[in-house]
Amino acid sequence: METINFEKLKKPYFIAEIGGNHAGEKKFALEGIKNAKKSGADCVKFQMYRAEDLIIKTMPVMQHVKSIGKEKFQFERFKKLEINENDIKDYYKACRKAKIHLSVTPFYEDCIKFLSNYVSFFKIASGDINYFPLIEKISNFKKPVVVSTGMSSEKEIKETLKILKNNQVILLHCVSCYPTYEKDLNLKSFEMLKKFNKILGFSDHTKGVSGAVMSLSYGAMVFEKHFLPNMKVKKVGDFKLSLNPNELKEYIETINHSFLSIGQRRNGYFKNEKIFFKTLRRSPYFNLSKKKNDKLYLKDISFLRPFDKKGIDINEIKNYFKKTLKKPINKNQLLKKDQFKT
Repeated sequence: METINFEKLKKPYFIAEIGGNHAGEKKFALEGIKNAKKSGADCVKFQMYRAEDLIIKTMPVMQHVKSIGKEKFQFERFKKLEINENDIKDYYKACRKAKIHLSVTPFYEDCIKFLSNYVSFFKIASGDINYFPLIEKISNFKKPVVVSTGMSSEKEIKETLKILKNNQVILLHCVSCYPTYEKDLNLKSFEMLKKFNKILGFSDHTKGVSGAVMSLSYGAMVFEKHFLPNMKVKKVGDFKLSLNPNELKEYIETINHSFLSIGQRRNGYFKNEKIFFKTLRRSPYFNLSKKKNDKLYLKDISFLRPFDKKGIDINEIKNYFKKTLKKPINKNQLLKKDQFKT
């Protein structure tokens, strides 16, 4: 699978996080790959874990999935959602056919070498940002690594980046609530992430788009959104924070359209302002006639539209006060440098 250079992104990059929304059905996963592409996503992402290596058997199901299924324990749910190496191979083929990137969040070390042959980049979940054995194993493969920073301290992020010093790293702002409400997004966290001088992104657990749009102004270029593989799948673990194909398409279109507004940092007028610059800016004009050898005073000048680049810059006009005119001047004539004696 093609490795991505995220530093060369010219527009936002979208990860459709299928995660466990395939409900343990390969057909849903394969359908999700096709629909993610149709919705405009650049990548589909899965999660690879072995329940026994991830969670104790007596841990209750998480709050956001209590209303789904009959499982009492998180272990049971994760066991049903496990994917294996053959699944990954099939997903890889489907992604190649659909011309969409594949990524996987590994939750155990033994799968990382295998995955390195199929993924365009690795993803580290917020919950594993301090799981250093896993991160160290990922660092052995020169793949980009997308890191979610939910629940993380600045110190923990620093330690992770030390391990990944030879990998291209993308830091995602993330709030580890499922779902997350707009009032809890804490987008000012981007200010801390900017200190690390890495590519930034947003792992979005809201049902809306406003947080993602606002994150653009903080420099976010990579967006991860939980995704339902088709219009029918609903009662799956992350449905409360996931978008169906039509919603994802609208989400992506909104962010791409908003991205156009980011533009460039100002240094003078923009190209599209040029046509208005002349008509809206002022230049200095004589408001009375003057004789040869008269001196110039502020009271002799009116600052009027339109701007004329042949005239003296308004910011320099004070330098010409009390200077002597070389020749007579008519009222309404533009002030020019060559009208004055040196």
